[in-house]
Amino acid sequence: MEATPVKIVKEGNRRTVELPESIHLADAEVYAMQIGTSVMLYSKPESWEEWWKNLELFSDDFMADGRNQPTEQQERDFYFDE
Repeated sequence: MEATPVKIVKEGNRRTVELPESIHLADAEVYAMQIGTSVMLYSKPESWEEWWKNLELFSDDFMADGRNQPTEQQERDFYFDE
């Protein structure tokens, strides 16, 4: 699977992603999820059973090393700084 560059067009307060013909989405509506600086689009499943079934498409070593998340940052209290 290879990443394909796409254009983002800003129209007022909206952003539109122009997908090339090589990326085919059969659905008129998809879900979008932002993960860090990445955006993932995925088809809205007809049922959650179908969605769970698609998880089997991930390789066995997917996230084998865990999520590798950074440690949580301490929030500063901007109103009561000492």
